[in-house]
Amino acid sequence: MKKIKFCTKCKTIKPLVKFYKNKSKNNDLVIWCKECCRDYGKIYYKIHKDHCKIISKIYHKTNKNYYKIYRKTHRDLWNFAFVKYMISKDQRTPFWANLEMIQKFYTKAMKLTKKTGIQYDVDHIIPLHGKNVSGLHVENNLQIITHIKNCQKGNSWIL
Repeated sequence: MKKIKFCTKCKTIKPLVKFYKNKSKNNDLVIWCKECCRDYGKIYYKIHKDHCKIISKIYHKTNKNYYKIYRKTHRDLWNFAFVKYMISKDQRTPFWANLEMIQKFYTKAMKLTKKTGIQYDVDHIIPLHGKNVSGLHVENNLQIITHIKNCQKGNSWIL
């Protein structure tokens, strides 16, 4: 039996998965569906754009070195995650992969970064561990894109 919930914003009944998970004990506090929350956020940002930008700048200034500090204070967790990633990458690299061509992608990305001053990453077109599909670490599955686009893409694959 599917669990359903009523969205008070759009006045429709939707499956529970269409609502954000609520970490508080009372799940009735989340009364808008994801779609309504997203639409509200867009409208709010348009109205309060200047305020949002100021808050964002303050946040980035105060948390500028957060990841550097986190890596130093949680070196064991950071190392574990890195080793786990490298092992999974090795497991996704077949014996027939052209390692020289793969290395050329990383070299080219590094050269582009130095030349332009914009950070470039080597991205897997089909992610190694995607939600619906998993790719291989081979030269045909690699592309060079900017770091920003890589972060926006995340672990997703769009046809």
